[in-house]
Amino acid sequence: MDTTTLVISLLVGVIVLGVIAEILFQKFKIPEQIVLLLFGVIIQFSNLIPDKAATLPILNSVAPIMGTVVLSLIILDAGLEMKAYDMLVRSPKVLALSALEPVVSGLGFSAIMYFAFGWPPLYGAIFGVLFGTTTGEVVVPLLRSVRVDEVTQDTLILNCVYNSVTAIVAFQILFPVATSSSLNIGSIISGAVLSFLVGIIVGVLSGFVWALLALKRISKHQYLITIGAAFAVYLASEILGGNGLLSILLFAIVIGNYNNRYRRLLSSSLYGIMLGRLGDELQKVLKISNERMVENLRNAQKEITFILKVFFFVYLGLLFRYDGSYLVAGILLSFALLGFKYLDLKALKVKGNLRLMSLIGPRGITPIILAETFYVSATSSSAPSFAQTIAGPMLSMTFIIIFATIIIAVVSSVIFSGGTSISEEEKKALKEGEERVA
Repeated sequence: MDTTTLVISLLVGVIVLGVIAEILFQKFKIPEQIVLLLFGVIIQFSNLIPDKAATLPILNSVAPIMGTVVLSLIILDAGLEMKAYDMLVRSPKVLALSALEPVVSGLGFSAIMYFAFGWPPLYGAIFGVLFGTTTGEVVVPLLRSVRVDEVTQDTLILNCVYNSVTAIVAFQILFPVATSSSLNIGSIISGAVLSFLVGIIVGVLSGFVWALLALKRISKHQYLITIGAAFAVYLASEILGGNGLLSILLFAIVIGNYNNRYRRLLSSSLYGIMLGRLGDELQKVLKISNERMVENLRNAQKEITFILKVFFFVYLGLLFRYDGSYLVAGILLSFALLGFKYLDLKALKVKGNLRLMSLIGPRGITPIILAETFYVSATSSSAPSFAQTIAGPMLSMTFIIIFATIIIAVVSSVIFSGGTSISEEEKKALKEGEERVA
């Protein structure tokens, strides 16, 4: 099968599988992610792909590029949702929880994998930080069937938004060390610090330039052009030696917070400094709002990420290899994640139903992409030998953990529902929460 035929067949197949998964969810309430993972396993053991030996290397070469696109969109979406007032005033504990999760899961997995399988602590840590994030695509539908207080609901939903960012950032710190053929720690640390500093500068400056200039002058296709601008920010940051994903995050936070409230504050402050006609002109320039742009941008992202997310779930099923020891390890690690989450909640004294918040912690697209990124890099000839050895088992255990955490979340929601339906007020509050992570 030539590359063109493969790509077209892949595109058609992904769309069809995605639609089937949605239909099954609507009819039988089976999470789409579970269906897509099983589709991947079925395809692997069937003859739907005639020449797997030739096809998988092509998919391996395409996956990192598609993964970067999806991670960029995830970061962009999360950054647009990170409102400064909510993070610093209304939900600082949720932000702290999201920052703590990848750290605790990284340290926990580091110890578990070292004593259970003899993995070096660094590789156990990078495996752990993959799972410092939960997915709103599973959490929000499950909350529809659970009678839950508003604090617990808000914590679960906001946590999904924030921890996708913190897990990606933690992975970005450890990934170059784990896959580098040279272990010059000093140069790796200095390079990481420089990369993050450049990423911060490029992201913040780009965000203000886009908010102050482009949003005012662009009326058509504003959201698609903003997505293009985000990728341009990524490229500029990488070319200058920065962290492209961090730049996209800060770019999104700046334009996401540049709404009427912050616009008026900024406009009034600068007008007080720059008096006269220059101040009047400045107020005109600043008199823009991003609320509708953000809404349209997120709607566009749903369509773009739909195909890519389906691809990565099915792709993980294609790469899954059954092994009894790793099956047991994956299940035990899934329950360990529940324990880590409970400890995080207790340590930060987060209010709400701690048992429910610990049990409803499904993992989704972010750890899949990060694990597949590690897999592709680790299986290259320049990667350290141990990274090449564990790349396959790590991916298989990722499959099991994703599958198990979703099943645990579904079963927990059934238990907590108690056979009762939620009230109209709770449905309205949940709808508002759903719009944050849709």
